Amino acid sequence: MEQVKQDHRTVALKDIRNCPIKDLARFPISPEKIKTLIESMEATGYWGNILARDNEEGKVEVVHGQARLEALRQLHKSEPDFGVELIVAEMTVGQMHSARSRLNNEVFNTVGVRHLVHDVEAAQKHFSGENIPQLLGVPPSHVVIAVDALSLIEAGALTWESLDELNVVHLAEVVGRLKREQLERATREIRKTDWGTE
Repeated sequence: MEQVKQDHRTVALKDIRNCPIKDLARFPISPEKIKTLIESMEATGYWGNILARDNEEGKVEVVHGQARLEALRQLHKSEPDFGVELIVAEMTVGQMHSARSRLNNEVFNTVGVRHLVHDVEAAQKHFSGENIPQLLGVPPSHVVIAVDALSLIEAGALTWESLDELNVVHLAEVVGRLKREQLERATREIRKTDWGTE
């Protein structure tokens, strides 16, 4: 990602918007994670490490650090004007996708490829396929695997929750196996329909 200008700014809690590309309805932040962050903030304070940007409407929205924002919201429920120090970067929607993906990149190669698949899904809404690997800073093969995983999720053959247990290599194996199974089932159905045999 190219270098972007950034500054530190204090913004009222009520004026900070959620990350627009993080689907909190489908992927809520775990209560345990928020609880842990609250405990940490109570012990050591908030470190001013939420990355944000000014969106096209001039509103401040989170790029990375949604869980920390949720913890702050719970800690300061009765203080909507509580000032939160943010790192505010000048970035486009494309740069936001890239920043989020790169910040989550180490997860792709260990466990929890949900971030990768979600980032690919979100990027597909804004950009053409050939730009997505470069935008997210991942190999094209990872994007192909993520797209295949999305189609299997849509078909009900794979779940979002199962992605938390897989790394990219294991996801590729699972996707390959499930696609082979789908092809074998389809072939059996065609044979049954066309020839009346299995």
